[in-house]
Order: sequence, then structure tokens, then C-alpha cells
Amino acid sequence: MPQRVIDLSLLIEDNMPAHKLFQRPVITTHLSHESSKMFNLGVPGDAMTFQTNFIAMLDHVGTHVDAFKHVNPNGKPVDEMPLDLFMGKAVCFDVRHVPDLGDITVKDMEEAEKKCGVAGPGCTASKAPRPTGRRKIFSRSIACAVISASPIGSG
Repeated sequence: MPQRVIDLSLLIEDNMPAHKLFQRPVITTHLSHESSKMFNLGVPGDAMTFQTNFIAMLDHVGTHVDAFKHVNPNGKPVDEMPLDLFMGKAVCFDVRHVPDLGDITVKDMEEAEKKCGVAGPGCTASKAPRPTGRRKIFSRSIACAVISASPIGSG
């Protein structure tokens, strides 16, 4: 069977939805072409202008990975986690009935698993290790939860 890569990335936008505990991203023009004229760059008759943007956001907004360190003070940060944890067989579950920024529950995942006809160890969030026991929150705008079929430890 041919492999298929599915990009679940959300476009990062100014003031995009974020969990109530987290600051929404801020994206704004820092210097515009018009305002950069004040630097008198370039040569007479051929001014050089530019635009730069200010971008500020937390690492826990939009499409992101919960690094082991997020839930375990002794866990690895995302830059030290092996890439093979983020690749492999996966299942896409339809959870569009959950409101934007709502909680996707174990029950939601079990029902989605039955609807897809997928079963087995590590296939759903209900079976994935969660060292804190807390519920996972996904954005509805992702429109599906992708859960790796390989069990992932707490690092």
C-alpha cells in the first residue's frame, strides 16, 4: 500500500482561537514599505523599502505537539524527542461534532473508533498513555484526531 502524508497544520493567524488558558497569537506589521522610507536606504531614484512583521505566540497554540516535558517536569522537550515518534501508521477520526476548543472525551474517541472499524492497542486516545490522567483538548478546526498506532511512552 502506498504511503500518504497528510498535513494537519493549521494556518497561524493573528488572534486565532486558543485554549482559554493561553494567549492567542499576535501578528502585526512592524515596519511597512511606507514607514521604512524614513531610513533613506537605497540610492537616489531607487529607494529600497521593506516590510517586517512582529509575530508572538506560545508553543501550545494551533497545530502543536505536547512534548513529554509538557506533562512531566523530567520529560524531554520537543527538540529532543525522536522524529520517529511523529511518523507511522495513523487513524483519522471524525470529531467534528465537538465544538471549537471543546474537549474530546474518551467516549468520543471510542465511538469514533467503532465508526471507523479500527481497534487494537494504541489506536485511540482512550488507550494511549496519559501520565496525568487529564483529558486532551483538541481544536474542532482540526476536524479529526490523529492517533499513532504505536504506543508512546512518557519519555
